Amino acid sequence: MELNFFARRRILKKTNALDLVPIRRCGHQAEDDGKITVLIPKFKNEKISRFMLGKRSPYIHIHFDDIGSKVWLEIDGIKDIRTITENLKSHFGETFVQAEKRINKFMSRLYEERYITFRQLEDARKKQ
Repeated sequence: MELNFFARRRILKKTNALDLVPIRRCGHQAEDDGKITVLIPKFKNEKISRFMLGKRSPYIHIHFDDIGSKVWLEIDGIKDIRTITENLKSHFGETFVQAEKRINKFMSRLYEERYITFRQLEDARKKQ
């Protein structure tokens, strides 16, 4: 069962953003240049998807840049956002300015688009 809006909001408000543990909700594929393309299903029901789309791709393709690809690959359901930020700082070095702010904004956007969820929300949902 899905948590309602107010329950999700309460959990997210009382948790520090850097302590949240993101979990991927969508598949992905790696391109030849190392960048990631996230695959969003166009339909939830496979039969409807085959009927409506025929031979066309059943996925919407979202292409990430270098930083977005690295963040996506770091999301494993174990590391919190603080750890992911530190890993990216060490990987990109001085070129990665304002890492925490950028990653928090990116994670928020991924959550809003329902590409990810957070371990804390999943744990609360299981307790329900």
